[in-house]
Amino acid sequence: MKLIKDLGSRHPNVSSKQKKRYGIFECPRCKKHVEAQTYKVTAGQMQCNSCARKTGKKHKVHGLTGTRIFTTYVNMRQRCENPNHNSYKSYGQRGISVCKEWQEDSDKFFKWAMENGYSDSLTIDRKDCELGYFPENCRFVDRSAQAQNRRKQAGTRQRFIGVHRKKGESKFCSRVMVKGYRHFIGKYETDIEAAIARDRFILDNGLVYFKLNLLSRSTEDD
Repeated sequence: MKLIKDLGSRHPNVSSKQKKRYGIFECPRCKKHVEAQTYKVTAGQMQCNSCARKTGKKHKVHGLTGTRIFTTYVNMRQRCENPNHNSYKSYGQRGISVCKEWQEDSDKFFKWAMENGYSDSLTIDRKDCELGYFPENCRFVDRSAQAQNRRKQAGTRQRFIGVHRKKGESKFCSRVMVKGYRHFIGKYETDIEAAIARDRFILDNGLVYFKLNLLSRSTEDD
């Protein structure tokens, strides 16, 4: 469902102690607008009444509410679809979205995750940071790998991941962080040389989760 208007937070009923955020959402099937809890919509737990009556289908109970994988799914959708989420600017506002298959059926995401290396110690990562969340572009990595693969923030001087030049220095440093340990690779005259050196370090050490700046993995034996 697409968020049309944020209604803010309120108590679901008079006996509730905790407020919930509500919004007006557009049903992707019949285009009707319905009011619902934002959390339930992003978790795939809502279907408008008219569509539910037509299909005769009720929401499947997956039994994963409160688990880490369920939180991963909800947060993924929130940062792509909820303008009030603190990460929406870096995701939804940039056009990053969750594929229709995962939006419409959270069980398909859970099934894919379990078949593709999910564990509570890993985080979901996009292979290409400019593309959205869909099976071919996603994987699970540890936090150090994800930190290395982050999109370059607007305004930074570095053109390449893991390459920087300190103020006042003429050479570029190349490095990579693996499981909390910073590996210094070397200093180079140009940022391209430093980027290539980092790529070769990644290839030579089999760091398959790390993004390459310039080299294709087909050049590993060059």
